[in-house]
Amino acid sequence: MKLARSNQSQVVLTRVSFGLSGNFSCEVTADAPSFATSIVSNTMEVVVLPPSPPTIQTSQHFHAPGDVLRANCSCGPSRPPAELAFYINDSPVTPGLHQVLPMAEGLFRSEFFVQIQLWPAHYERGAPILRCEARAGDLYREDAAVALYSGSGDPKIERVTSPGSAATLLGCQILIIVNTILWICRTNIT
Repeated sequence: MKLARSNQSQVVLTRVSFGLSGNFSCEVTADAPSFATSIVSNTMEVVVLPPSPPTIQTSQHFHAPGDVLRANCSCGPSRPPAELAFYINDSPVTPGLHQVLPMAEGLFRSEFFVQIQLWPAHYERGAPILRCEARAGDLYREDAAVALYSGSGDPKIERVTSPGSAATLLGCQILIIVNTILWICRTNIT
């Protein structure tokens, strides 16, 4: 028990084991002359919260409409195991496969796998955002998010209308050169 953090409405316990979970009673007795006594019972559960936010892994770096997204979210170690959920643009992704893996010291690692076809509607406002939310009761709520970039940023030559002056033509030539350099850089990165 840590008396420095305890007060008249709460008792702080430290260095407890999972075996301490169970039914507890608190008894309060008033001073003289009444010595009235009140007893309240409740269940206590010893928990270990995940040490960090969840992590997301996807099967590929770039995703385009029509691709099948395969993603994994993992969180832990904790007890109880974290509950995981995926969202694309804040819409739930279902169904999925949820696994709870036992770890050392009575802790658990949670994993959630999803597979979903990406549609053009997912890209209406730009790159869709894939978010994983991890919860452990009312005590823990964290998320991780990744943008699902399409990788279709290949340079496109825009239609040039009436290049009447040399300055406009020079500007178009510079734009084409910059787009080509960007395309070469992207190709070498992937």
